[in-house]
Amino acid sequence: MKGLVYISRATNPFSEDELTQLAQTAAARNKNNNITGYLSYDSEDRFIQYIESEETDLQQLFDSIYRDNRHRITHYIRHDIEQRKFTGWGMRLIMDHEFKDIHDLMINHLFHISSAPSMVTYKSKLIWSTVDTLADASHVQ
Repeated sequence: MKGLVYISRATNPFSEDELTQLAQTAAARNKNNNITGYLSYDSEDRFIQYIESEETDLQQLFDSIYRDNRHRITHYIRHDIEQRKFTGWGMRLIMDHEFKDIHDLMINHLFHISSAPSMVTYKSKLIWSTVDTLADASHVQ
């Protein structure tokens, strides 16, 4: 089982209706492919998406996401996981105001991985700890 998180920048701003449609379409597709995760979008037109699945399914989805011309992926990292963190979430849309502190931490950690190669192991641990924090917080709400 693998988890993957990435940051991308929208090529054009998304409206709330467009984001909702995107998440609904992704949730339906992901359910058929045994993929779970979340999609977050902020006021700076950045996406953070976390997806989890078996490696082959995850790679096929990421290849498709990478080719999507509605955004450009700037940073990503993948990791072995023991079990799903977002069971039942085909693709939950998390808006800018939800879990803002966690969203900002994730962006900070991902940006630092590419700018400080010597910090990769440390920042990778922080990223996966942040995903766990979001998973724990989201199950309470």
